[in-house]
Amino acid sequence: MPALSLFELAKKRLIKSIDLLNDVGDLPYHFLESILRFVQNPGQMQELEENCPQLRGETGDIWLKFIKRDIPNWEQKPHEPRDPKNWGKVYRKLKKEAEEEKKADAEALKQQFRAIQDDRAQNKTSIFSTRTHYGERPKQLAIPFSGRIGPPPKTGKVALDKLRKTMFNIKVERPKVQQLSDYVLAQRVTKIKAAPARMVRMAEHEASSSKVSPSAPVARSTEPRPIPKQPVITRRPVPQKTSPPPPRPSLPAGQQFHAPKPQPSSESAASTAPKRKRQDYSVFHQPKRRRM
Repeated sequence: MPALSLFELAKKRLIKSIDLLNDVGDLPYHFLESILRFVQNPGQMQELEENCPQLRGETGDIWLKFIKRDIPNWEQKPHEPRDPKNWGKVYRKLKKEAEEEKKADAEALKQQFRAIQDDRAQNKTSIFSTRTHYGERPKQLAIPFSGRIGPPPKTGKVALDKLRKTMFNIKVERPKVQQLSDYVLAQRVTKIKAAPARMVRMAEHEASSSKVSPSAPVARSTEPRPIPKQPVITRRPVPQKTSPPPPRPSLPAGQQFHAPKPQPSSESAASTAPKRKRQDYSVFHQPKRRRM
């Protein structure tokens, strides 16, 4: 797929941010027709025509779209201007008339509703009771007061009984699997009618990848193999005869070699003299000093 041109990229960006467009410079209408058709606000179109006069008289289709969208019964009203540059004025005039008609209809509806309420109030029937209370008011019966108002307090036993009853009802409503018959269990078993959409997409993706992947090794196998640089050995080399090692020098028969013994020097004799042994310190017995 070839790359998009600069015009197509700019066009997509303008359509995406069409609400921010308020000026197009001196570009002609036929160059921007596919972009201006995405304008949804009549005020924005009026601002564009004021900033760019070359667009006046060319945007009749866009204004007609606004009239069809915002003006009720537009086909029964004159909506085509004599001058093509006055499409904006026609739209604003029809919009003002439509708002006035809407307000008049709302006021007429209020008047009708008010008249209905007045008529209903006039035709309302009043019911009066024939009982009259003359003289002393009858005394109320005395109710004994026990010192407590309201229902009796709940104890722990009542709450425990209620919990037991609830657990019993749950067990009765939901029987265990062992208590159900084989016929009921067979009816409850559901069968898979169709695989999930996600699994189908994953299977299709794996199938497509498995079809494409083997092509790579096939393409590689057709390429010629590189020639090895090392020589190929076809036969074993013939062993060559080596010369014997030179004879080792030795003394004549009957003679022996005697190395001279090294004599110790004065420094080495002083260093090798035995040191005086130091007497160990004893706690129990102190040696006596000899008098000189």
